Amino acid sequence: MNTRDKEITTAKPDDLHIVRDITQTTINTIYPRYYPSGAVQFFLDHHSDEHITADITCGKVFILYADGNPVGTVTISDNNINRLFVLPKYQRKGYGKALLDFAEKKILESYECVQIDASFPAKQIYRKRGYRETEYNTIETDNGDYLCYDVMKLEKTDRSCVIRPLRENETKLLKDFLYEAIFIPEGVEPPEREIIEQPELKLYYEGFGTGKADFSFVAEVDGKVTGAVWTRIMNDYGHVDDETPSFAISLYKEYRGHGIGTKLMREMLALLREKGYKRASLAVQKSNYAVKMYNNVGFKTVDENAEEYIMVCEL
Repeated sequence: MNTRDKEITTAKPDDLHIVRDITQTTINTIYPRYYPSGAVQFFLDHHSDEHITADITCGKVFILYADGNPVGTVTISDNNINRLFVLPKYQRKGYGKALLDFAEKKILESYECVQIDASFPAKQIYRKRGYRETEYNTIETDNGDYLCYDVMKLEKTDRSCVIRPLRENETKLLKDFLYEAIFIPEGVEPPEREIIEQPELKLYYEGFGTGKADFSFVAEVDGKVTGAVWTRIMNDYGHVDDETPSFAISLYKEYRGHGIGTKLMREMLALLREKGYKRASLAVQKSNYAVKMYNNVGFKTVDENAEEYIMVCEL
C-alpha cells in the first residue's frame, strides 16, 4: 500500500527490533491507564521476541511507514487481526485506520469475517467500524491481577455500513426518519406524511440540537444514509422522567433486518453511558418486530398499555 507518505510492507527477520519497539512502547505508554500492572506485564510477555519472530517468519507481520519512519504494525493470522499498535506520538493521525483498512481488506478477500481481541483503549474504535462483541474473557495474571477483553467480529456484510454522528446540516433527515418510524401493521394504509407536523410528533425533531440529551447517529451504506437513531429528553410516549433520554430509531424499509438497527442502538447506548446517563427509555407497539431487537440490546419492559410497551435500558 502506498499513499504518498504512507507505506505498508511485510516485515522481514531484520525488522524484529522495529516491531518490538512499536509494541513495547505503545503498551508501556498507553496500557497502564487502563489495566493493572499484572495485565500490562502479561501483554509484554505475550508479545515476546519469540512470538514476533515466529509471526515474521510466516509472513504475518506488517509495518506501516510514514515519511520513511516506522509508526505502526499489525499481524494478520488467518482471519484474526493481532498485535495492532501505533506509536503514541503518531496516534490520532489516521495511521491506525490505515492499518485496519489494510488488514480488513486482506482478510475479507479470503474470509467472511474479521475477528480481533479488543483492548479497552481501542474498543470504541472497533465499534464505530461495525465490529460487534461476541465474547467477553478474563485471564488471571501471575500476580493475581485480571486481564479483561472482548472478542469482536466484523462480518463482511457489515463492512459497507458506517455509523457516524448526524451532521448539523442533516437535522432535516430526522423528519424523514420519524415518518419511517411510524409502525404500520400489515394491510393498513400508511398515513399522509403531514402526520409528522402534529404537536406530539414535532417534539421529536423541532429545535433538535439545543437540548442537553440531543444526540443522533446515522447509518451509511455505500455512502447513502439509510437509518438514524436519536435521543432527547422529551415528554413523548416513552417518557419516564426528566433525566432519562427517550429513543427514536428508524431505517428505510429495504435496509431493515440486516443488523443495522442493532448497530445504531448499541452505538447510542455506548454514547449515553459515556455522557453519564443512568438509563434510556422508549415506547414501542406490542406487535412491532423491533421489540426483539430492543430486548437484545438490553431494554426491559417497565410498563404497558393496551397497545404499547414502555421499555427502559439501565446503563
